[in-house]
Amino acid sequence: MKDELVTFETAKLLKEKKFNLGGQFSYTEYLKTHKSDNPSFRMKKGEVELDSSFYFINNHPACDISNKNYIIYAAPTQSLVQRWLREIHNILVFVNYRSFGVKECDGWYYHIGKSVDHYSSDQFKTYEEAMEVGLIEVLKQIL
Repeated sequence: MKDELVTFETAKLLKEKKFNLGGQFSYTEYLKTHKSDNPSFRMKKGEVELDSSFYFINNHPACDISNKNYIIYAAPTQSLVQRWLREIHNILVFVNYRSFGVKECDGWYYHIGKSVDHYSSDQFKTYEEAMEVGLIEVLKQIL
């Protein structure tokens, strides 16, 4: 069992929203194509890589080495983002399984706020999928 890392889309939103907790994982988005004789140094514009070779903090002067060739985004776990939203922004995001007695309606639903009565209208096959969509919805609302 392991914690699920956020997706690249969520990582981009987190950087935009000033998420500043460090971690071992990050996404690198290449902005330019770079050709090299060494295959490990080749990159294509638009490619995204998940990296775990260094400790990274979004927008930190000593850690964030993003430049005109690439942008790096922190890739925290969903649970860390969930906690950050709760402790820094006072926003709850949680997920639970609902069974309506009809197989097509049973599934995982995310909740935003303090009430379990406010369910997402969308149903998800896994807890992690529901959590990811819930996190994205909240991040889009933060100024």
